[in-house]
Parts: sequence; C-alpha cells; structure tokens
Amino acid sequence: MRRASRDGGDCHAPSAGSSRGLPSPSRAGAEHPAASISFLEVHKAELRETERVIAKANEHGCVRQIEMNERKRNNLVHIITSLEQLHA
Repeated sequence: MRRASRDGGDCHAPSAGSSRGLPSPSRAGAEHPAASISFLEVHKAELRETERVIAKANEHGCVRQIEMNERKRNNLVHIITSLEQLHA
C-alpha cells in the first residue's frame, strides 16, 4: 500500500490541491515577484526545505509526497538557474 504525506513529511491520504507551483521567470514576466532577482535567496531557501522534505519522505516511504516535491524541486531549480543566468 502506498502512503502519501503532507509537506512536513507526515504521511496521510492524498488531498486535492495540496501542491503549490511557482511560476518560472520565462512564464511569469518581469513584473512577477517570483521572477525578481531579489527573491533568489528565498527560492534557494525554499529549495533547501523542499530537499529536506523529499529526504524525510524517502525515509518513510511516502511515494506521493516524493512525487509532488520532486516537481516543486524541479521548478525551483529552473527558476534559480534562470535568474542566475539572467543576472550573471
């Protein structure tokens, strides 16, 4: 039986709308705060936290939580990489 977990890593039944996506700089446009270089450190902190959650979910076998947070991690990596390239 597969288990899912919340963002904090505790396993529970999956709930609709529990994941949160971040817009990428290429889709967000320059006016969107998430596309601003001033949020780079915020995105990096969110990435560290997301990686912590993924590790905890791996320890507990929470497959759905891993799947949801891998997508979030990939989005954050894309945002961070894009911002760093744009402002290098």
